[in-house]
Amino acid sequence: MDTYTWQSGTFQIDQRTTTFPAVATGENGSGSSNTRVETFNAYGQVEVVTDERGIETSYTYDPATGGVTQTVQDVGGLGLTTDYTVDRYGRTTQALGPIHSLDIGGTNTSIRRATWTVYADNDLAPEVREGQGYQKPRTAALC
Repeated sequence: MDTYTWQSGTFQIDQRTTTFPAVATGENGSGSSNTRVETFNAYGQVEVVTDERGIETSYTYDPATGGVTQTVQDVGGLGLTTDYTVDRYGRTTQALGPIHSLDIGGTNTSIRRATWTVYADNDLAPEVREGQGYQKPRTAALC
């Protein structure tokens, strides 16, 4: 069941709360109902989602295109940040995942998983090409 609150003086959704049915403990559930809360901005875009486990994810958008430019998962805890670069149509051209460590050649290295997307806007044969890899996070210069 969904319940809504509205942005002041508008018909624009401010917050939607979804309450899920309880799953009985005999069916490996908790016996209680869980909720998902979504908060929206003035453009109807989701700004914050608090999921059924209480984990909060925030979203930031490019004002010109409406494309997502950043997500932060587990805002109050791990703060897993993914950054996105968008083109003039709001399509993601680069995604850099949260910083994490990986053993590269025996050395513990901080990296971000990376995905690059190229759109060939050709009316006759539109193409999308994608590549994946990693990027070492930039470190601040020492003064």
